[in-house]
Amino acid sequence: MRHQAIMMSLFCLILCGLRTAQASPQKEKLNQAEKAFQEGNRWAQKRHFDKAIQSYQEALAFHPNYESARLHLGNCLLEQKRFEEAQAQFEELLLINPNHAVAQNNLGTCHAHLGRWDEAIICFTKAHELDPDYDSPQENLEALLLTMMQGGKNIPSPEQKPQQDPVEALQSMVSRNSLHEGYLHAAKVQERTRRAAEVFAQLAIRCLQEGNLEEAEKIAQWLYQCEKGEALAQFVLGATRRLQNRFGEAVLLLERAHQACPEDISPAVELGLSYEARNGKEDRANALACYEHVQRIAPEDPRGYILAGFLYLDEEDWERAEAEFREALDVNQRLVHAWNGLGKIFFIRDDFGGAEQCYRKILDLDPTFDEAKLNLGYTIWHEGNLHEGLALVESVIESDDLEVRMKARDASQSMRAFLMKRARAS
Repeated sequence: MRHQAIMMSLFCLILCGLRTAQASPQKEKLNQAEKAFQEGNRWAQKRHFDKAIQSYQEALAFHPNYESARLHLGNCLLEQKRFEEAQAQFEELLLINPNHAVAQNNLGTCHAHLGRWDEAIICFTKAHELDPDYDSPQENLEALLLTMMQGGKNIPSPEQKPQQDPVEALQSMVSRNSLHEGYLHAAKVQERTRRAAEVFAQLAIRCLQEGNLEEAEKIAQWLYQCEKGEALAQFVLGATRRLQNRFGEAVLLLERAHQACPEDISPAVELGLSYEARNGKEDRANALACYEHVQRIAPEDPRGYILAGFLYLDEEDWERAEAEFREALDVNQRLVHAWNGLGKIFFIRDDFGGAEQCYRKILDLDPTFDEAKLNLGYTIWHEGNLHEGLALVESVIESDDLEVRMKARDASQSMRAFLMKRARAS
């Protein structure tokens, strides 16, 4: 079924939230940035651009590399014809992501309005090279060349686009990761066919991945209105409820989605996570049944093994947990969550050498994985390398991951107290 490809695209969302039921992004500053970003979107939708600009600026104060917030800030400044200010935002975004075709296109628009036509041509050409399926740069380039021939009239802008099939236009926005633009466009799409449902679902999943839960919930309501869209709506709404910590509702919705599409993987995974979050004995058994179902229907998919491994780890069934993590690594040796689980098992067994190898493997694959740095610090400390272990623990004492930060501070305090006591004794 075509639903499977759509639901599978939630893979990154699920892996990023393996051991948590909180909305993504989880980190405190990112949560504040996301809240301000959503507020900006609401003002922009009402065309209150001054208030939208203020909200986007607040989001960027919390998270300067928030690409969507900077893009939307630049677009609002464009709406107000504040071209030099908009230019600065698009240039900043391109420093963060040089391959952002939309930012290149809109930077070209700024140059065109400011009379810098050579720079505009370069930007439109670059944007087209970055994304040949993105129509606006080529259209703007053609319009600019015509403008130059006509002596400066009809400067192109991002809004000057030919009529396009609404669902195809929405698909293009989703493909370009223009989520807010896509959401605003989706609200105007009248088509409620199966084709529309599939594109709506793609947009909803991308919104979930970005933590835009309100938008995802609204899209789920549109999915209910679409032909063959009910199961997709239940899946999207169930995933939204899980991220909102409303686990009872999530289970009810995801059970229906799973029953409607038992051959699809993501409803089973989301259902398992929702059961596990409720944390009852029967719920945990149901969660394990979901993960085993994923293993049966998709043995090449690592999610079923990783999630089952952590469930067994919580239940202190070390042998079965290890077997699950090794199954996941047989699928893909680059799965840092599987290596992390395996490292924890080695540590519990006092096999500090094995644990150290696992955590160093993680940091080779992902040097930003703060939990692995913390765990490696614990391990090295237990191996007797006290100062090196303390240094690693304290390297994540300001981690953006709240749980890691708290554990690191507690561990640092205990380790320092031990070293001071030993120094006095000597």
